[in-house]
Amino acid sequence: MQKKIITLALFSLLALAPNAAEAVATSPDSRRGNIEELIERKRWADAKLSLLEYRSQLDAVKGLYDLEWADYNLVCCQVELGSMEAEELMLGFMKRYPSSQQANRMRFMLACYHSDNGDFEAAEPLFYDVDYEALNAREKERYDIRLGYIRFVQGDYLTASRCFANVPVKSEYYDHALYYTSYIDYHAGRYAEAKSGFELLKESDAYRAVVPYYLLQIEYREQNYDYVVSEGERLLSTSTRATSADLVRIIAESYFIKGNYSQALKYIAQYPAEQYGRQENYIKGYSLYRLARYRDAIEPLRCVCGAMDSLTQNASYHLADCYLRINDKESAADAFSMASIEGFDSTIAENALLNYGRLKYELGGGRFNESLNVLKKYLDRYPESMHRSEVQTLLIAAYYNSRDYEAAYNAIKAMPAPDKELRVALQKVAVFRAVDAIKLGKYDTAETLLKEAETIGLSPKYKALAIYWQGEVDMLEGRYEDAKTKYESYIRLAPKSESEYLLAHYGVGYAQFQLNDFEHASVAFDTFVREYKTKDSYMYDAHNRLGDTRFSQRQFNAARKAYKVALGSPTSERNYARYQLALIDNSYCLAFTSCN
Repeated sequence: MQKKIITLALFSLLALAPNAAEAVATSPDSRRGNIEELIERKRWADAKLSLLEYRSQLDAVKGLYDLEWADYNLVCCQVELGSMEAEELMLGFMKRYPSSQQANRMRFMLACYHSDNGDFEAAEPLFYDVDYEALNAREKERYDIRLGYIRFVQGDYLTASRCFANVPVKSEYYDHALYYTSYIDYHAGRYAEAKSGFELLKESDAYRAVVPYYLLQIEYREQNYDYVVSEGERLLSTSTRATSADLVRIIAESYFIKGNYSQALKYIAQYPAEQYGRQENYIKGYSLYRLARYRDAIEPLRCVCGAMDSLTQNASYHLADCYLRINDKESAADAFSMASIEGFDSTIAENALLNYGRLKYELGGGRFNESLNVLKKYLDRYPESMHRSEVQTLLIAAYYNSRDYEAAYNAIKAMPAPDKELRVALQKVAVFRAVDAIKLGKYDTAETLLKEAETIGLSPKYKALAIYWQGEVDMLEGRYEDAKTKYESYIRLAPKSESEYLLAHYGVGYAQFQLNDFEHASVAFDTFVREYKTKDSYMYDAHNRLGDTRFSQRQFNAARKAYKVALGSPTSERNYARYQLALIDNSYCLAFTSCN
């Protein structure tokens, strides 16, 4: 069926020919020579009419080879004239003359037809089915440029380069081959070869408009930023809207790399906002940052952050500094946290984690647990850091502020050579840890810690407190003489403004009371109640003890006076005072009865 359709198509061409009887009487060879001349001069329409006339005069049997020649050239003319039936005619010729010496060229022509129409899938197998060596020089040029382009589009640059390399310098296709070869060199990073090729294309009618842009890109990649900004600005003055965006982008980045941030900002501001990506936002944000426009820099730098990569790390680090400059420490801490990611710039990661820990500590409040975690993480990650001592100090302070005195104590003890400041901290933490131990009934632990704090002795205040609390331990353990000595030692060392000063007098009174030294106990309790202004259990208990010492010395009126103060208390001490007053009254009754 197909063969019939193609044959009819050929007959339709023949119908256009003049009647054979009207043909000019010329020899066949002469007519063929005229037709070949028309074809050589690319007068396709005239050649087609002459071929139809020539074909009409041929004998279908005797002129078989002449018919083949005519049909081949008719197809060529139809293809060159852009006939809608071109593909059908080429396929028809190959089916009608399968053994023709022109079959190879017809396959080649069909491959070129599909290639020129963008149907590379159909063209490629046809090219590979062509006998390349049977083609003439010009046909080989057409073959190489087209197959090379197909392989180029498919990303097979190696095969494409081999095809383009076959195109001679004098070929009409040479500029195209050189352009694609130069592009392949550019894509592969062979900038010297690419530059050489593009330089040769500066005068090419087909490529002179685009060559400067490739040369600009090559100079950029070779870090010739002075060339980029000067040539880029020249090109920008004549560029179209389609190319100006790319130009301002590369000019902005070149100024950015040169450290000219005002110019970088000028050009990146011309880049279309809808095309902004992370790189463009970084150029804008960092340029604003370097120009000390910290508030303006925040939003573009924030837009850079997201993916866990070096760009996010760098942007978030400078974003944190912007927040610090406007005193937004909360946001700065969050940005430093993002910049502390590992695997990219180690210096930025370390500094970011350090600043993150500092800020978490400084922010205080309920964030001490956060600061503890960050500071411990820093010490674990950077054990040899030059900031180790500072971080350890912050960590100890964080432990102290979180009232984790045991952790703070252990952290200081783990340090190989704590300085004076840290030893003062150790002295302080040891006292507070000892107080916690006392509350838990761990008197041996408390005593060891208090003696250590006293031995350190760098802080007079905490040395005195260590002695005071040793007195408390002695009292609890029933060592009253030792307790009295410790309390009296504290009273000599501590200023009267310290809250423990009067409590030490209270302790002395109790110790002497337990030692049955009621006279000195009375003096101590009297001092306490006279100076102690808070109406609490200590106050009322001291009055009861003062009453006891005077009761023991048979000073009933003075005892009654002391007990009456406790009797008026809202605390449980009033019950003891009521009982003791009843004893005094009973003593009076017994004394009166015996006298009568």
